[in-house]
Amino acid sequence: MKKCLFALLAALALSLLGASSAVAQSTTTADLQGKWTLKKNSDRWGEVTQTLELKDDAFTYRVQSKQGDSLLFAKGKVKVEKVGAFKVLKLTGIEGGYSEGNLEATNDDRDVLFVRGWNTLTLGLNFDRERDGEQAEADTYTKAKN
Repeated sequence: MKKCLFALLAALALSLLGASSAVAQSTTTADLQGKWTLKKNSDRWGEVTQTLELKDDAFTYRVQSKQGDSLLFAKGKVKVEKVGAFKVLKLTGIEGGYSEGNLEATNDDRDVLFVRGWNTLTLGLNFDRERDGEQAEADTYTKAKN
């Protein structure tokens, strides 16, 4: 009887541990909501600030020069999918341009690998396919204080 009770308690403990681990690893767009920023030295534009904002099932992405000029703006729909061991932001319906006022459809959906940290969001860009003038890279954004 004691062996049976011990086995039952051990199985219950392991199942609870597995369930809490699965919850900690599950990510939805709700977990990523808000504004994320990154300052970097870009080969294309020099010193820039990149901002990614996720709100509900939509995203906006901005690249601004050190002086605050708009260099790139994009917006579209976003959802999270799990592909094997990887988490992916599926960006669709993307419109882009040099500013919010001159957007055109890009016809270029993107799958962006991501890892969510305590106060960070690391994105793996251009791993889904080759694009002219764009290299595969990983950037780590920090959660902006609102």
